[in-house]
Amino acid sequence: MASVWSIRYSLDSEADLNEIYDYIVDVSGESLTATKFIRRLRLTIEKLSYLPHRYPLYLSCGVRRMNIGKYSVFYVIDTARRSVVVNRILHGARHLDALLTGDDGDDNE
Repeated sequence: MASVWSIRYSLDSEADLNEIYDYIVDVSGESLTATKFIRRLRLTIEKLSYLPHRYPLYLSCGVRRMNIGKYSVFYVIDTARRSVVVNRILHGARHLDALLTGDDGDDNE
């Protein structure tokens, strides 16, 4: 039986989820649609609790990238705490490298 890793969300990733929710509500006018989508994202992210190493490294600093539809989930593995830390959840059309390195030159949503 595979061991289970805990999932933790950074403040940035929680803010990303809130932005995604607000965007879906703005576009669709449906809070239920947004709620279902956020639930689907979280359920898919929870699968990282089994085999968190399955996705490739994205940056040399140990960040991994998991794609869920048009969104990319960036996370690191904290082996000391046996946890996965979700750092960002970003739409693929955004300037991902700039957002991940802190140079927020983002013009697209």
